[in-house]
Amino acid sequence: MGFMGGSGNPSAIAFGLTGSPTDADSTATLPDLWTPAFADRPDQTMNYVSIHDNLDLYDKITYSGATGGATGTAGRIDRLAVGTVLTSQGVPVIAEGDEFLRSKVVNGDYDTAKNSYNAPDSVNAIHWGDKVTNASVFTYYRDAIALRRATAALRLTTWSAIHNQLTTQVDGSTVIARISSDPGAPATPDTIVVANPTTTAYTATLPSGTWTKVLNSSGATSATDTSCDPQSVTVFTRT
Repeated sequence: MGFMGGSGNPSAIAFGLTGSPTDADSTATLPDLWTPAFADRPDQTMNYVSIHDNLDLYDKITYSGATGGATGTAGRIDRLAVGTVLTSQGVPVIAEGDEFLRSKVVNGDYDTAKNSYNAPDSVNAIHWGDKVTNASVFTYYRDAIALRRATAALRLTTWSAIHNQLTTQVDGSTVIARISSDPGAPATPDTIVVANPTTTAYTATLPSGTWTKVLNSSGATSATDTSCDPQSVTVFTRT
């Protein structure tokens, strides 16, 4: 699972959080069509960690060896993954059922789950009872979506806003984004996002002012400490 499993390239995650902007504000054809810096506007990039092809998110996580269901390591990685998507600039995409740990693996058969376009309902059916079993994961998705909708800094709309109002930092494996929703005060962030893929807590350094922790590994919260849970996305807003 790369970064979500505590490895991978945190610098690539940091760039993804910015919405993959081009180096210059231009709609000219890019010389390299495979460059990660391809978006002239944030809405030109679609961010996801699973889609209709290949394994769904929870099956990717368990295929990589994580266990424990909604309350264990697998559930934490799932929430870290979607939390990263929902705090990135651009258009978030969530595959059906990921919000309650949908699985297409039957009797350990990951091969069929990887490419299940012609598999029977026993593989492809959505089991709605999983929404009850994994209610804590569903709650996290709901809270993270609500936070995104309520937080203008997580939905910047122009190339100039991305370049002027957002900065990122990599600290070891942890990625920090500092974002201002106010073009009149681009260097004064009102939202801090911390993506911590490690198995230990991370202490965030926040700018001066009064800040509230509004999202942690469980979902919506309201706290004044600066601790960021392991394997989680933490969001702070200026109050």
